[in-house]
Amino acid sequence: MRLRLNFSLVDTYMTLDYHKVFLKFIKKSISEYQQGKFFDDFYNKDISKNESKDYSWSVGFNKPIFKDKYIEVTGKEANMIFVSPSEKNIFIFFNAFMNQKSKEMKISENNWLKLENVKVIEDKDIKGNLMEAKILSAIILRDHDKEINKDTYFSVEDGNFIHELKKKLKRDYSQYEKEIDNLMVDTSRAKKVVITLYGQQINATIGTLLFVGDESLLRHLYRNSIGSRKALGFGVIDKVLDGDLKIWL
Repeated sequence: MRLRLNFSLVDTYMTLDYHKVFLKFIKKSISEYQQGKFFDDFYNKDISKNESKDYSWSVGFNKPIFKDKYIEVTGKEANMIFVSPSEKNIFIFFNAFMNQKSKEMKISENNWLKLENVKVIEDKDIKGNLMEAKILSAIILRDHDKEINKDTYFSVEDGNFIHELKKKLKRDYSQYEKEIDNLMVDTSRAKKVVITLYGQQINATIGTLLFVGDESLLRHLYRNSIGSRKALGFGVIDKVLDGDLKIWL
């Protein structure tokens, strides 16, 4: 299921590192709901205990102009799509967000973020072996080298993008290993983007992807999102169309 949150802004200024602004809002919401009863389920300092952290989200702005060092949100509005396959999580976050309705949160010296409304959105169904998906929040693919403690990020411009994508999907959704092996991905309408995340410049992918594969896998990708750093606001996709594609071998 999905939630749509609509926000208003007092000023037009928004940092390029806006993921940390909306993560702050999410953490504030869950920490203030029922005296923080559910906070450790999602943000425990012991990462291994964050078993409920199966969600992702995307943020969009009304009439944004991207400058070198900030975003000018000329429409003074933002929206968030919050995604989780867990009805329990959707219930918890819906109530936590509603508890923040009409409250202002300071996000810069002269700007405040205010939640105006929250709406539940039913998942779209996926029928057939084809899904065209619009990337709502950039897809991050990260490879972490434990020996030297270094992260490498892949975008669609890298020749091994699909290999790294499938490798990540198998780690996240191992029950679909065979289906992922057989998955076909068209990246011709996707492009590289460099995003700012907590001061770090990271290669990522935006645009549209076309998937051809097992219907239940496609449905799972839509409902669970794709890639690394999903809980930081990445990997959300939306179905544009679906159907059956005949494949002759």
